[in-house]
Amino acid sequence: MLKVEPLVLVASPGHSLAHHKSATYRDLRDQTLFLPKADCGYRMIFEQIMAAERIHPSAVIELNSIEAIKKIVMSGLGVTVIPEIAVQSELKNNRLAKLAWSEILETGVCMIWHKDKWFSRALKTLMDLFREKIRGSS
Repeated sequence: MLKVEPLVLVASPGHSLAHHKSATYRDLRDQTLFLPKADCGYRMIFEQIMAAERIHPSAVIELNSIEAIKKIVMSGLGVTVIPEIAVQSELKNNRLAKLAWSEILETGVCMIWHKDKWFSRALKTLMDLFREKIRGSS
């Protein structure tokens, strides 16, 4: 694992949950959640916790694009859980609001490849640069 990245729950600044002093899983009842595809590790854990807490949102809509999720949530249609690094600009520019989530959520940033995969010099350099950059951003 290269690093641990915090996850945040975000909504549009006008969303009712954006104004709560704290938010819990119970607050997600009857909300529309926009989440990444089903094989996303942090989504799976998030949904397991929701199931254990017996929390049922009004809808879970799956999208394959983080950018699409951000744009839909910015339009006020629902809430998402997302790596904080993916929404830094939107939070800074008040296009999204970070919910005052009561629990720590995080995900690991990994680089994986097939053990028998051949790498060109350029790809090895790119991977090394990525590792250096991601570790330096901690």
